[in-house]
Amino acid sequence: MKDKFKFIQLHLYPTGCILDIIVQPDAKVNEVIKKAHDIDINFNLDASTKGATIYYDIKDDDGKDEGAGILLFLRAFDEEFERTLVHEAVHVTYQILDIIGQKHDVDNHEIFAYFVDFIYHKTKEAIQEAEWEDLYD
Repeated sequence: MKDKFKFIQLHLYPTGCILDIIVQPDAKVNEVIKKAHDIDINFNLDASTKGATIYYDIKDDDGKDEGAGILLFLRAFDEEFERTLVHEAVHVTYQILDIIGQKHDVDNHEIFAYFVDFIYHKTKEAIQEAEWEDLYD
């Protein structure tokens, strides 16, 4: 599956965040984000990384903020896919809550639980429906 990837973009209304989901066995994350947003994120992964979550700003052609981008990277569908997805859904949720300024603690954690569930299920659904694309076309 060399140079193939799944790229899914979810707009997380009303947070103003865009969640970019990449499933890419060869971990060419920088090239996929460059193709999607025309930005360089200079993100490096070692070969053992199963998943990662990073934040980046999305700018328009004039350099003005267009919103927050969150990248959810998953290397591939393997025996640890479900565990990796749940793990990364927690990281994505923390990013979203930070971006929108929502505090949570032991007395206010329901929003955290709902977001993790939402990210997990929406990501899994989107991945199952997405087609594999050529990275370089």
